[in-house]
Amino acid sequence: MTTAIMPHIIFVGEKWADSNPSFGISGSEHSFWKALDRYKEGTYEIIHFDEFFQENNQTADKFLLERCAETNPAFVFITWMFLPEEHLNPTLETLFTIETKMNIPVATWWGDSHLDSVFQLAEMLAPFTTKTVVADSATNHIGKTKHPSRFFSFPIPTDSSIFFDAGNVRDIPVSFLGSISHDGRNEFIENIRAAGIEIFNQGGQREAKLTVEQYASYLQRSAISLNILKKPFNAVNGRVFETTLSGALLLEPEWSEASHWFEPYAEFVPYSDVDDAIDKIRYYQNNDAERIRIAKSGHDKAHLLYTSDGYWSRISEEIKAFERDSAALSAYAEIQINKENYSQAIEILLDAENIDPNNFENKIRLSECYIRCDKQGDALSYIQQAKELSLDELIKNAHLARIESLAGNVEATLEYAKRALHYLGIDKTGFPCRLVGEALIRIGSIEDGVTVFLHALSSENQPATYMRLIKLLIETNLIQFVPGLIPNYLASEQIDPFVHLYLGSLMHKEGILNNSDFEQWLSIGHAMIGEQELKRRILLAKFQGELRFASSAIKSYLLLNPQSSVSRDLELIQTEIRLAS
Repeated sequence: MTTAIMPHIIFVGEKWADSNPSFGISGSEHSFWKALDRYKEGTYEIIHFDEFFQENNQTADKFLLERCAETNPAFVFITWMFLPEEHLNPTLETLFTIETKMNIPVATWWGDSHLDSVFQLAEMLAPFTTKTVVADSATNHIGKTKHPSRFFSFPIPTDSSIFFDAGNVRDIPVSFLGSISHDGRNEFIENIRAAGIEIFNQGGQREAKLTVEQYASYLQRSAISLNILKKPFNAVNGRVFETTLSGALLLEPEWSEASHWFEPYAEFVPYSDVDDAIDKIRYYQNNDAERIRIAKSGHDKAHLLYTSDGYWSRISEEIKAFERDSAALSAYAEIQINKENYSQAIEILLDAENIDPNNFENKIRLSECYIRCDKQGDALSYIQQAKELSLDELIKNAHLARIESLAGNVEATLEYAKRALHYLGIDKTGFPCRLVGEALIRIGSIEDGVTVFLHALSSENQPATYMRLIKLLIETNLIQFVPGLIPNYLASEQIDPFVHLYLGSLMHKEGILNNSDFEQWLSIGHAMIGEQELKRRILLAKFQGELRFASSAIKSYLLLNPQSSVSRDLELIQTEIRLAS
């Protein structure tokens, strides 16, 4: 392995917008790539997964690993593509290899982390990264992530050689630059025009095929430029920084996070609704000096803090400051447990033990794996070690109740369940309720177990909780208790179509749903999920090692849509299941 004389960065990302050549070069060209050009402290290379696949008809994972071995980079930076095609991003195995086996830090970048579906994926991948960089929201991950030390909020680097105040005559009084086909933007603009205000609009890269230089030139000619966002939108988009750097007055919805990066009324102007936007446009059109002062202050702040200059140095500092831990090993072991690869999970967890010998959850995982492998002596050893660790009493006793139930120790299960229930009476938290409920069900206290398990509904995703309970009852040969849960499940606040398709397959296989009920059940799930969203959920399930879960959901979907392209996903998953077996 050779070591670069200067720090080296491997950048992994798309070459084309949405990885579609017809949309032109990705916006990364004037953000990340320009920032790399300004990286004077080291060297860099770019690997485009979309281009590599198109040219070689294979993923770039092997090539990425080879380049990591040859260059020993300071870190690998990945702009993650939130698209269902798997070849557009590295595999989880590749991330795990780079982070843990090659000991090279990995950072992933996310532009829409305020969206639940995107955050869910970013959160799932966080243990396999040193840093999870979120550009759109400074607050969305707070209180939601289990990995707060890994999340880092920092705006996308904006190229000040393209977005700058050119000193042009600002002959466009008001502009909105971007697509108007969604988020009520067309109606918003028409309301402004109906008020007698001239507003210039041009679609973005995908609609009007604007080059970034054309887009920037319109901002440089705008006196005021609007941002139009649906409500709620607890984030910012790139338009905030592009507009301010170009010297236009930014008129921004008050519900965005622009105020986290700029001072309201000093560096940009917030508005509450279309009427307020109209009033403020009129005000600043009649008060040029104030408009110019605010626009200049916004420009100066953006130029000082939010351009591509120094971007990689800041990312590098964050990575260097991070203390490595066993999170990637623990998360990868959990995936192997989901795949029922218990022997492999044990090997990974023993490596994690060497890094963090006082990790309670890893000892519990090891205990479970040894039980599944019928190695009771080893399981008992790690259960005893777990008991000796200091931990929140509710969490500790709930975990011990479940692991003792898996080991078949009825008296110990009841003792730890009793202790946990004491704390559950104070704080009925979802996760411990499931652990204790499962423990009681496994030792035969069915009614009490179901009752405790369902306490989780108050603080957890309802469809997922019902799924876990129904799956547990089937696994423990307690099918007779399932029909009584179905009415409440169907009446739950929000049915998850992917979970719904899986449950339908599971209950039909066990004879709980007859053919007619099964067909009606599937029609509900099928109507709620499109093929693109289904592909995203399949990808998430595969990342988590939930192969049988994904397989059953796909089979259900294909019964009503047999020509769907997800049939190929099913073939690949079934092959992986066979190999794992």
